[in-house]
Amino acid sequence: MLSEFKKLVLSVNENISSVGDDLNARYNYVGLTPGNSLFSAHVIDKLSSQIKIALESTPEDKGSQHDTLKLLEEGLVYDTVLNGVDNTEFLKVIYELKAARKAVKPLTSIDSWKYAIKSAKDKIYISSPKSYSVEDEEDEPTPTLLEKLREDFPRQYDIANAALALKALGCSVVLKDATIEIESEKAAEMIEQHINKLGGIKLINVIFNHLVTHSYIREFNRYAIGASKGVIPAHVSPLRPYGYLLNLAVKHLVERPEKKTDGEILNKIITIATLLSTVQDIQSYSRFDSTIFDIPSFPNYIKQLALFDTVFTFPSNDIKDVIDISENVFNWVNEVDFKTLYGFTIENMFQVAKCIDEITAATGPQLVYLSKVRKTLPDLASDDIAAILSMISHEIGTVNSEFKMMTDYNFIDFGFKPLIKISETKFLLCDKSWCAIGFYEVIATLVRGLTPNNDQSNNHIGVATEKYVYKKLKEKNIEFSHGNYIDCTGPEGEVDVLIESEEYISLIEIKKKPLTRKSRSGDDVKLIIDLAQSLFDAQIQAARTEILLKKNKAITLVDDNKTEKTIGLNNRRIERIALTQWDYGSFQDKMVINKILTILTSSEIALIDKDAPEAKAIQKINVKQAVSKKQSEELAGLDGFLDHFPFFNCWFLSLPQLLLVLKYSNGNQAFQKVLFSTKFVTFSTNNFYIEFYHWYLNRQHDEQ
Repeated sequence: MLSEFKKLVLSVNENISSVGDDLNARYNYVGLTPGNSLFSAHVIDKLSSQIKIALESTPEDKGSQHDTLKLLEEGLVYDTVLNGVDNTEFLKVIYELKAARKAVKPLTSIDSWKYAIKSAKDKIYISSPKSYSVEDEEDEPTPTLLEKLREDFPRQYDIANAALALKALGCSVVLKDATIEIESEKAAEMIEQHINKLGGIKLINVIFNHLVTHSYIREFNRYAIGASKGVIPAHVSPLRPYGYLLNLAVKHLVERPEKKTDGEILNKIITIATLLSTVQDIQSYSRFDSTIFDIPSFPNYIKQLALFDTVFTFPSNDIKDVIDISENVFNWVNEVDFKTLYGFTIENMFQVAKCIDEITAATGPQLVYLSKVRKTLPDLASDDIAAILSMISHEIGTVNSEFKMMTDYNFIDFGFKPLIKISETKFLLCDKSWCAIGFYEVIATLVRGLTPNNDQSNNHIGVATEKYVYKKLKEKNIEFSHGNYIDCTGPEGEVDVLIESEEYISLIEIKKKPLTRKSRSGDDVKLIIDLAQSLFDAQIQAARTEILLKKNKAITLVDDNKTEKTIGLNNRRIERIALTQWDYGSFQDKMVINKILTILTSSEIALIDKDAPEAKAIQKINVKQAVSKKQSEELAGLDGFLDHFPFFNCWFLSLPQLLLVLKYSNGNQAFQKVLFSTKFVTFSTNNFYIEFYHWYLNRQHDEQ
């Protein structure tokens, strides 16, 4: 592709210079009729129009691609960095060809491409655009070609530069069809070899010592690593893949004696891992990426978001929240049945979890000794404590055994249990916040063993989760409504939670659907299914209630006790909140939510393999797509604001995020105020906790 494009560019010359600088002649050259006033801008616009008409594909064009120009531009940058070729002329042409904003004709449409390239070269001649490079200030030193390239294409430059560095380390690197093919497996092997030399425990210590200073929010008892995106992409640098390194570290959980070479080995681990994550192209450099609604690139967009979360970040929770949630969503479990099957009660497990929280420090690797737990829990049988500690622990040397590449999240099993068993009496808690979710996961696995099928236990958990939300709202003096309603246009509907304030009505729909390991590995089809069964389903359900409220100006709910309550709209605006049990990471960013809902509502999804196992699920999503589209049109007719910003009132929160909002709320008005802390301003971190922390800091400042 790249060589074909270069040949086409070299085969075409600009021709507008032949008519000189006379504007009348230039008008005639591009087919414009001269009038009383002549402007060079009209000529430039006409040339741009010629490029657009020549290149943009039609339904009859076979082999057209939406990202051809993007791939060519990236390939030219890669070629410059990897092979030392000056591609300035070709990059200038690509810059002008971007006047064609849709899918372009295939490169085999030679005449169309030549005409477009000629128009681009004519435009370059008369406008002398700065194109891809910035003119130097008079007193500034002249930047080199690579320096200018880094300034204008930082993401592509860093990818190519990382590939070049990996090539120097012995990895095979080939530029093929404008893309870089790299021997990633060899780089991953080098990283693992160095981790094994250093010792996984030492690496975990180093990482958390660093993160405690730079990424730990003590007020929230969790780490928060955000996307480093800027208004000026050139100011962004490659991030370190902490999530990837931590999951490799627990795979090689050995403790080595201190050596003089430890610093050198550690530097190699971090350097190679950062190079490897950079060439994966999963880090966004621009805060405007989420505002570009390019439907064909949507699968790759959500894949990059998922991989960003798994490579650069890791699950992080307040352990007290996890224990509290677990105690409440499993409160339906029969203690006798549980003890008969496992030898101890579920309450005993919560006692041990709380004990571990009590006897360990807030951050970093901690050893948990059987003797210490026994001493702290004298009323719990020693054998039961030993059995529980073994039950909630991985065997050392078995963790993440199949995990190797950055797309291997499906092979990560570390999160299913919180501890690693070092010996019969000694256990490792790698980090309290990182491992907290393991307490929930191991109990959930045991609970599923009590029911005939997962659906039954999931239904119990779903009902218990709703009751838990009601309980936490009551604790914060927040009045709410819930129940069924009759919709004359369709079947009976349901509202999980409705919270009123003076100016707003918040509708909360709870979905238990987790983000699966397949999705976290970057499987775009699985991602779409998970997002549809959580965010999309909940928003469709809430939209139906919103429509009824706006059409009828009121809605009557009937709760489980057959008590009726009518809620009037009273000129209030409506907020729609999809609530999941656990975090979805970057997918819960407001800008990302808007993009996902816009694309899922406006586009049908098609699988290349019609017989794929996911075909039925995708078919169901397309049915929902039609429903969501109709809802959006109806809401636009009822509310002019939603005609322009149809999903501005939509949220995607997790239970831990809701608990954080409730922590700083007391009453309905306060709830609405705290919820809105992240609604109108974004720092483009793709991390709810960082965005919320900015509000928290401002609140602290105002109170002083």
